Amino acid sequence: MPARNSASWSVLIAGYIEGGEPEEGLKLYKRIQHGVHRVDLSAATIVLLVRACGELDLLEEGGEIHRGLNERELGYPGVAAALMEMYARCGIVDDARKLFDQLPQRDLVAWNSMIAVYARTGHPREALELYEKLDLSPDKQTYLAMLLAAIVSFYARCGAIREARGVFDRIRQRDAACWTAMIHAYVAGGEAARAIELFREMSVEPSAETYAIVLWACSIAGDAATGKALDEEISRTELRSNLLVQNSLVGMYARSGQLMYAKWEFDRIACRDCVSWNILLGAYAQLGHCREALELFPQMPQEGVAPDGVTFVAVLCCYCRIAAAPVGEEWWEQFVRMVADFGIAPWVEHYACVIELLGRAGKLGEAEELVRTMPFEAEAEQWSALLASCRAHGDDKRAARSAYRIAEMEGAAAAAG
Repeated sequence: MPARNSASWSVLIAGYIEGGEPEEGLKLYKRIQHGVHRVDLSAATIVLLVRACGELDLLEEGGEIHRGLNERELGYPGVAAALMEMYARCGIVDDARKLFDQLPQRDLVAWNSMIAVYARTGHPREALELYEKLDLSPDKQTYLAMLLAAIVSFYARCGAIREARGVFDRIRQRDAACWTAMIHAYVAGGEAARAIELFREMSVEPSAETYAIVLWACSIAGDAATGKALDEEISRTELRSNLLVQNSLVGMYARSGQLMYAKWEFDRIACRDCVSWNILLGAYAQLGHCREALELFPQMPQEGVAPDGVTFVAVLCCYCRIAAAPVGEEWWEQFVRMVADFGIAPWVEHYACVIELLGRAGKLGEAEELVRTMPFEAEAEQWSALLASCRAHGDDKRAARSAYRIAEMEGAAAAAG
């Protein structure tokens, strides 16, 4: 084969990396770099090499590539950004910032990358400080607004609502993601009324996510009037057929106790998913409409929607809330189907329902055995359910054992607390 030039080396290295063999690409890079003549690789290949180092956590190799670049190569599009990302992935955020500060020409990509590094590695203050040093025209701030929305969300997850609002107020051009992040922060922080208030101040078109969160806020705040008004507002937009929005409307009406409206919204959904079914079945179970839930549930798999663990919690809870034990033990058939037909490993909530139903049916030995052998540490709640069943059926020995276990747990909790 004739002597390879820079282009052929670039293609060969890129082929290894893009073909799922990044280690081979890096080995080849080392080999040619230690050759007699310097090989200038393409910008795209340098970026691929640097990204491979970041993904494989190869800080030393990534640093070697960085040190081997001349000023011209460092100025190639995307190279500096890839290096900053590599340093961040390897946990060396300071080196990413050092590189950024040393760049002779910083374009928008470099600024975006450094702010993104700070935002993704839990350095919101540094990200915001860097953002405020950047003088950009409004039309170039979309990506940065997205990053700052992530910072708002970061503070919200930490419960720092005041700090989240401080970041929000300093964002010059707020898009729907920024508004949504701050509205969500208020809802997650237990300030649903403030979330609704902020939504009313929103100066851009709400997204599906915005409506979903505000509808959630309405149900938490008990603001049925705003929820209904939002339903009417959404009906005038293209988002009326958006599944997230439709599910949120079902949830808003269900959590507000308006099951007739919830069912009406549910029936309007053309392609219901598991979430749609879980919202309605859960609402029926919670509000005591258990017969309706159990009659509706068989339609779910018939529509081609596979139930999940949440679905079966709602179904088994319905059986628990029906006054008389179901004839034919339908509840047990549902529990078996959950495992055998749908491959769902039972949760502690499923076991709790089964223990209660076994106890109600007078199968106290089976109920106690399940409490002792289920793949979770039984809690006082399960022993209490067994205790109630034992007392109802006059099994004093099992009742005493259950009471003893509950007392043990309460004593241990008191000592630990």
